[in-house]
Amino acid sequence: MIPDALLARVNKHASDLSPAQKRIVQHLLANPLKASYESIAQIARAAKCSESTVTRLANALGFSGLPEMRQVLQDNVQSQLAPGDRLAEATQKLARDAQSYLDYHHDVDMTNLHYTREGLDARRVDHLADLLMQARKVYVLGHGLNIASAVFMAHRLRRCLINVEELHGDTFANMARLMAISPDDVLVVFDLPRYSKESLLIARHAKAMGVPVVLVTDREETPLTPFSTMVFCAGSQGVAFSSLVGIMFFINVIGARILINRGSATLPAFRQIESLEKQIDHYIEFWDKDSTQS
Repeated sequence: MIPDALLARVNKHASDLSPAQKRIVQHLLANPLKASYESIAQIARAAKCSESTVTRLANALGFSGLPEMRQVLQDNVQSQLAPGDRLAEATQKLARDAQSYLDYHHDVDMTNLHYTREGLDARRVDHLADLLMQARKVYVLGHGLNIASAVFMAHRLRRCLINVEELHGDTFANMARLMAISPDDVLVVFDLPRYSKESLLIARHAKAMGVPVVLVTDREETPLTPFSTMVFCAGSQGVAFSSLVGIMFFINVIGARILINRGSATLPAFRQIESLEKQIDHYIEFWDKDSTQS
């Protein structure tokens, strides 16, 4: 599905575009699903032009830059297409052999990783790590697909000795759990499209209580953005379902940053966990049989 907003600008300025810029346009219009999360370098390689040419095209079409032009693609792909629609569109472009399918998924998820990495910098990562470390309690929220991200984030934070409570499922039960929330706490919300009304309700309540709200989503401007203190963007493009690769990368980065900041303070707790795991014989002992016969 080609974005009408982009197509209208292309038709208006077509006569002013250079051959290289027209190649970029052809790539964007032929691959709106993939291009919506591609970096400037990836778009330039696909169109066989320079990165500056990509920027000049965005300006020639009346955008402030690539981020705004890419936002038009994202708005069209993620917000307007239901999972079934995305699957139908993608399968039209994929050959039926397994290799093409695997290559496509690999390329899309690499794009998701690049997009997520572009939105992270050391200062913001450190700020979020400090915020979570200093919180009295961290509430982690997710609905639908986002439940998986919330559970994984909670698991990572507990390993970092963070006091965590997961919020998912019944909205009224979640609101009851939030009765004691205070500005000393932090709410982390995972909200990939389609955006959740329940998450919006809880984020609005948390902001009204003076609680910092950290939003992890697919773009800067979403229905939850006005109620958020910090917004982190993760690539989530997929075929039939949104990908969690970018979110998993984000969670691992934040967890690792907290452990590094805590330094040796976490070692006693990890030693206790290891001792307890040995006592309850939690894991299967596995080794390479060949190595034991030498």
